[in-house]
Amino acid sequence: IINSVMAGHRMVNISREAIEKWQRPAATLDFLVDDVLSIDGFKQDAQIDFTFEIRGDDFVITEFVVLKKTLQE
Repeated sequence: IINSVMAGHRMVNISREAIEKWQRPAATLDFLVDDVLSIDGFKQDAQIDFTFEIRGDDFVITEFVVLKKTLQE
């Protein structure tokens, strides 16, 4: 779920589920948005499924699909 969008920084704050294959618990983190994606597609309270890469110290979203536009939908 997207908690906030910081368009000027091309960053989104997301509460994500656990990542079992890496044995990582659920967490809330800041992710950068890859330059090939439109930041306009990211909306606060939207539920998304996404893929990210680790680039240096940054988590960068490379693909995403909106599952629900807001928590109310």
